[in-house]
Amino acid sequence: RLHPAAVESEPSYFDIETFAKQRGKPSDLDIDVWIKEIWNTWSSEISPGFKTELLNRTDIYEEIKLNHLLQCTFSPKIASDISFDDFLKSAISIEFNITDYQTLMEEIEYLSKKILHCVPPSTDDVYKRGILYLKTGDFEASLEDLNWVIKEDPGYMKAYWHRHLIYIYKGSYLPALDDLKVIAEERISYELYMALGLVYAKLEEPANSIHNFSNAIQCNPADDLAYLYRAQLYQMGGYIQAAISDYQNVIDLHPLNSVIILKHATLSMKIRKWNLALADFDKLIEISLNGNYILQRAKIYIELKKFQLALKDLCDAIHLDPNSWEAYYLRGYLLKRHNIKQAVSDFSLSLFLNDKQENMTSYYQRGQLYMKLELALMYYTHVINLEPTSIRGYFSRAQVYQKLEQYSDALKDLIIVIHIQPNNYRGYLHLGYINLKLGNFALSHAFLSLAAERSSETGIGLTSEMSMVHLFLGNISTKPEKKIWPEGADDLFYDIGRVHMKLEEYEEAFNAFNQALKINRCHKDAIYYRGIVKIHLNMCDFIRDFNKSLASNRRNAQVFLSRACYFGMLKNYPKAILNCNEALAIEPQNIKGLLYRGALKYFIGAYKFAIIDLTEAIKIHNHVAVTYLNRAICYAAYGKKTKALRDYAIALLIGGKMDYKVYVNRGLLYYSLNDISNAFNDFKSAIKIYGGDHRVFHILGLILHRLERLDVALKVFTRSIILQPTFQEAFISRANIYMDYLTDENNQLAKCDYQRAIKLNPTNCLAYVSLGIFLQVERNFQLAWHQFTNAILINPCYQPAYEARAILNLQMGSKYPAFQDLTLALQISPTAELFNNRGVVNQMMNSLVAALHDYYKAIETDRTFALAYFNAGTLHLQGRFFKQALVYLNRAIMLDKQNECAYINRAITKVMLNDKEGAFEDFDSAIQLCPYYTHVFYNRGSFYMSLEMYEMAEKDFTSG
Repeated sequence: RLHPAAVESEPSYFDIETFAKQRGKPSDLDIDVWIKEIWNTWSSEISPGFKTELLNRTDIYEEIKLNHLLQCTFSPKIASDISFDDFLKSAISIEFNITDYQTLMEEIEYLSKKILHCVPPSTDDVYKRGILYLKTGDFEASLEDLNWVIKEDPGYMKAYWHRHLIYIYKGSYLPALDDLKVIAEERISYELYMALGLVYAKLEEPANSIHNFSNAIQCNPADDLAYLYRAQLYQMGGYIQAAISDYQNVIDLHPLNSVIILKHATLSMKIRKWNLALADFDKLIEISLNGNYILQRAKIYIELKKFQLALKDLCDAIHLDPNSWEAYYLRGYLLKRHNIKQAVSDFSLSLFLNDKQENMTSYYQRGQLYMKLELALMYYTHVINLEPTSIRGYFSRAQVYQKLEQYSDALKDLIIVIHIQPNNYRGYLHLGYINLKLGNFALSHAFLSLAAERSSETGIGLTSEMSMVHLFLGNISTKPEKKIWPEGADDLFYDIGRVHMKLEEYEEAFNAFNQALKINRCHKDAIYYRGIVKIHLNMCDFIRDFNKSLASNRRNAQVFLSRACYFGMLKNYPKAILNCNEALAIEPQNIKGLLYRGALKYFIGAYKFAIIDLTEAIKIHNHVAVTYLNRAICYAAYGKKTKALRDYAIALLIGGKMDYKVYVNRGLLYYSLNDISNAFNDFKSAIKIYGGDHRVFHILGLILHRLERLDVALKVFTRSIILQPTFQEAFISRANIYMDYLTDENNQLAKCDYQRAIKLNPTNCLAYVSLGIFLQVERNFQLAWHQFTNAILINPCYQPAYEARAILNLQMGSKYPAFQDLTLALQISPTAELFNNRGVVNQMMNSLVAALHDYYKAIETDRTFALAYFNAGTLHLQGRFFKQALVYLNRAIMLDKQNECAYINRAITKVMLNDKEGAFEDFDSAIQLCPYYTHVFYNRGSFYMSLEMYEMAEKDFTSG
């Protein structure tokens, strides 16, 4: 009903059909569902006027649009805060029907009267009034109503949602987080994950924030806002590559968003991925012809050493933006060697536009040019004053005048040189050059002719510059005669080079091969061996010699093998294999070719084909240890451990220089097979051959640790550290030994070693996790949690950190965070142990179905994982599914016969299935395994009581 004095919420008669026609109800939607959606939308709205007023008087929700949020200068500064405004624009609708403040207040007054007259008040009415208070900006009153609703009905999820929004407005992020966690237990949605991510960002917990944004992306991959926030967090944490990937996802969704493309390009420049940044700026310039974009592209061209393209872009940037001081500076920098006058002009214009601290380099660069030229002029003039007949002084001053383009002064100095020394051909030569530059072609020809005459009169041989003069004048006949070498001189120099190679005198060998090639440019062997010598001299153009050798002779298998080695070093394995194929096509019985190709196939993971090649090599020559060693490594990688051990044994029987590598590789294989004693013997033998490898000492220490020989292991780890003082893994392993001594003194030594490892490498995740476990043992839970979190921030894909933090969260009673961490760990690498652990957490949270599902997944992942069978059986037992419980407990005992708890649970199961004899047998087995376990006696005593065997029950209770 509508009274003249007041507008109430409920009219006396409401025509739903008319209302539906006016509002355009979809035909396929039920009327009740449609009305509910209208209410849900309206309840989340805030009056625009009051929202604006709120934003003007608080700094919690900045009024920042997307473009402003991603402001990118060319030296971007990361925003220190994550803005909620963009998310709220989607979470809180701005458009609604009732916008009049008076109308809202009348609605509130009506609901207040209704609540006052109803005992107890309706939670829906109080909730509606809370929403209306929220719409008017009265957050305290709204919060009071929502608190009452939640107290009366803890399952009222909408109240939690709106209360969390109020907490955020007030800056109370922890209470907001608590409300969101309550909602998360009931339902999961895109908006919830976004809200959790933003709240965690405000709480400075980037790992949790990133996790929730990732979940939001899974819920709605087509939304760019989650990618955007996650990219910002990655950027803040220094994970530039991950940030670039997320910005690329935004670009894929919005290909013409120049702001995001600019951000992507800027980060690509930061990690020096110039081609990626170049493609971005090309795209930006296509979208908008902007001087700044062209300037940035010029910077990239400079980094790629494409100076002509950079110079063109800088000219275009100056044309589009004549006030760009940076463009003038860069152009001056490029021109300072070739056009000093223009470079000085550009540096001057740059300083005219910006003479502040950021452009001080222009002063320095211009000063250098001034200093070089002006000082040079001053010094040369001083020399001429001291010795007026100094030809060198006049020459040098003339060259400076040429660089300054003061050609008249340069001509004067050169004429003075000719007056002092008329036969100086260089004076005529420079006069010819200057006149040629000034366009005086006749004078230039005359001076150059005189230079040619004077040079021949003085008997000076043809230098490169005089050769050019004669070429310019057309005196081709003056070309020097070619020196004639005796026949076979090229082979002689080639043989000398080979001798020097045998003596490892590579410089002399290089000179000899060069001499041979000067005599005979087509000497294919000299070209090839010069390439080999270049490798020893660390010259990077040796591949050219290999290619030249092949151009002259395509049937040289050794050249193809050398090229294969080169491409293998570059990790271009397909190309290396192709070269091996060419070599083997020429020489099918070439052992080196088969050996190389087998090794290369190992690197690409084609173990089966690598074994075929190495077997073929063994058939040709079965006394080469390295072939057996390589095949053993391939067998081990292919999973054929027995054959690998056989090949290692054959390699040792052959003997030779490969024994050390054979012992190390076989020791590692034994270690992976848990054959610790044989692994120990192999590493001990390896150290006898060569005791200078710190990594071998480290592995030997790990073996001794597993053999519980702590004192010897400690000495071995110390030896590894002495050999390599920066070897972090040795410090961590030694710290683990110290912790096993279980004394306060050794614990402090362990802590020092963990901290040394972190100091040596602040990005070593293992060191952070190990230190966190140490602090957890010391019961410093908060510090331990921070260490695990540091490891995750360094490497978000480091599984042990998530697992360790999950265990710590459980120890502190935080079940849901433990569940989240285990879920993240499973996303990285699903293992049976992780599924089992998550099942335990689910069971603790009373999510029994989810727990059982995790136990099933653990069993699917590893059919021999006894603990998963035990937990699944126990859960079935609790749910009174006795037959299923018996199946799983039977399997658990079959895999682990030392688990007394499994015997107890199976005994109880058999009791419930009326298998009395089997129950007694299991109780007896449990007592044999653990005679002092109270629960066994208690359960068997209870079983005796149920059978009315009271004396036996009393005896068991007494024993317990």
